[in-house]
Amino acid sequence: MILWIWTRNDATGLLDGEFRDSDIGQTKPDSFEPSIGVQEKKSWLIIKIPDPPNYAAVAEDLVTPEYAAGQTPDENVIRRARRYRLDWRTQFTASEIAIIEDALQILPDGTTQAGGTVTSGVVSGLFTINDFRRK
Repeated sequence: MILWIWTRNDATGLLDGEFRDSDIGQTKPDSFEPSIGVQEKKSWLIIKIPDPPNYAAVAEDLVTPEYAAGQTPDENVIRRARRYRLDWRTQFTASEIAIIEDALQILPDGTTQAGGTVTSGVVSGLFTINDFRRK
């Protein structure tokens, strides 16, 4: 599974429905990797993790917003853009974090300090589904 991770907070005030640092933007199957554009790799941290046994349900759950209940279903509001987050900063060095946060660069191909592998801007071997946490 390939995941797009948001790596910063906007400078302006954050609304409930906006992405926050460590939110999952989208999930795709591994076969989608050749279709990822260069600008996407600069704007997002794109990671590859082993597919969980119940891939479809997990992929959908990771990108589902969390709602606060209103008085009627039509009055429900988004409480969080995403229910889960990935604490990605713990697995990168300060220089790697600076490249990721820059949004104008892509991590160079090779091994990361924590042992992951970067190939064409996609990080693999560093995270698993167990690294995602409920907010």
